[in-house]
Amino acid sequence: MKILKTKTLGFAYIVSSVLSLPFIPHVDVELKNGDVVTGLRKLGVESFRGIPYAEPPINDLRFKPSIPYSKSIDGLEALDFGDTCYQVNPLGIWDYMRKVGAHTEWITPSLIDGLKSSKMSEDCLTLNIYRPPHLPPGQRVPVLVWTYGGAFQFGSTTLYPGGRYVRDSVKMDQPVIFVSYNYRAGPWGFLGGSAIDAENSTNAAVWDSINAFRWIKKNIASFGGDPERITAFGTSTGAQLLSHTMLTKVFRKESLFNSVILQSGSVLPFGPANGFATERQFWTFANASGCPTNIPATKALNCLRSKPADELYQAQTYDNDLSNSFDLAAAFSIWSPRQDGRMWNANPYEIVVNGHTPDIPMIIGQQEDEGTLVSILFATKEKEETDKKLRTLFPFGGQNFTNYIDLYSSDPAEGAPFRTGEKNQLYPDFKRSSAILTDIFYTIPRRLILENTDCNSSPRYVYYSTAFHNKIPYFGSTQMTDVIWQFYLFRNYASNAFRRYFISFANNHNPNINTNLVEWPEWTTEEQQVLHIERKNGSIIVDDFRLEQSGYAISHYKIFNTL
Repeated sequence: MKILKTKTLGFAYIVSSVLSLPFIPHVDVELKNGDVVTGLRKLGVESFRGIPYAEPPINDLRFKPSIPYSKSIDGLEALDFGDTCYQVNPLGIWDYMRKVGAHTEWITPSLIDGLKSSKMSEDCLTLNIYRPPHLPPGQRVPVLVWTYGGAFQFGSTTLYPGGRYVRDSVKMDQPVIFVSYNYRAGPWGFLGGSAIDAENSTNAAVWDSINAFRWIKKNIASFGGDPERITAFGTSTGAQLLSHTMLTKVFRKESLFNSVILQSGSVLPFGPANGFATERQFWTFANASGCPTNIPATKALNCLRSKPADELYQAQTYDNDLSNSFDLAAAFSIWSPRQDGRMWNANPYEIVVNGHTPDIPMIIGQQEDEGTLVSILFATKEKEETDKKLRTLFPFGGQNFTNYIDLYSSDPAEGAPFRTGEKNQLYPDFKRSSAILTDIFYTIPRRLILENTDCNSSPRYVYYSTAFHNKIPYFGSTQMTDVIWQFYLFRNYASNAFRRYFISFANNHNPNINTNLVEWPEWTTEEQQVLHIERKNGSIIVDDFRLEQSGYAISHYKIFNTL
């Protein structure tokens, strides 16, 4: 991390005045320890980007839990994003989708540009702060902290500019500060196996999340934020990372955030860190990296730490072709938080069912057709093939698991994308497998959380988004489409709904204050009312779809235990 001393601005003012060029002012913030960080004021937002929150996880720290950044950042010019963490090349997803015949015309050029422009390195544990300009001295405003998704294999803060949230919050007279942070993906953040477990280095990316929130709580007041009003929010595996962070022993001691918004993800019953699946993946990765596989695991781990980062990157991505990237569906369940006896003493589902989810205000919701994108990555073309792969992912389900998946009809009219009749059947069993995956990874975990938390103590609000219904062939309102409304599209009901409700929730733990939107009722066990977010309007509906399937699964939740 290169620290540059702040430059004098006088000459820039003179040049811009003479040449009539727009000038972007620099802004200084002094931290508690006296360090001064310089950011930019542009388009009504002050931003401070690329601030290190943890030591670079390189050399001996590779694959280990992150540790707080200890060096001075005095003079840091926080003018641009830090490097993206090493990861599977996400552009490969679009290539893979095209290979299997999917339409990708809906992918926005700005999203592709963001993916292409990200420089990757191991020195990537940085965060970004966006705030309203001219906050009065002593004012403390709520903080929204964003955690990106990406199947635990890719993602970057460069894709999620926070300026729109800040500008909208000012217009609503409910100002917020927006923070985003990078965390490690794939084997860099989630390497498991016996050698990693023996040295207590499991769940490195979860420690990234913990240390990011620790930095924010310690320093955000210097930027005008309130460390006692932090709302964590994230989508997909970002929401899953937050959910699992909430269940850790660390969170119970430190209360890293005060409320949470879980978009398209919550807890999943990931298996042990030193189990069969993680051990097998460890050796697959070691072999692909050129490390011997006939040596003790501890020596193989030392070999991995000695390899150049680019070689590990190629090993992870198999030349950026996701169809060869181990097995994306299986890797999703392995490059992930895992039980290690330190972070969690039990399967996450057991923790939730036993009532140990933190008692904090919550928004939780999903897209209608979450599983269509996941189904493409599963790439199963027949019912028997789908069922076999699902049993491989959940090998302890037995007859109860078979009973569960048999509740899903092969009639395309009942599959996802939902409410499209027999259309959008990309290949045989596509719509059925999409429906099953929608519920396994999104609907069932959401309802499990709701059924096992106390709504009488802290409010819970639930949404259901169908904003891309009949707009994206084969995919509908699929996984990650919520971020398009929040960060890339700004002029319809759906985009206003996500930002305004969330801004109000961060300020009041109530999403309805000064939003000029449909009144969003709290979710209760008795009424189960849900905000329905459509593209052009919103309404209140009841959370009653596919109750037979999810009810059976929740009552037999152990069928989802993984290796």
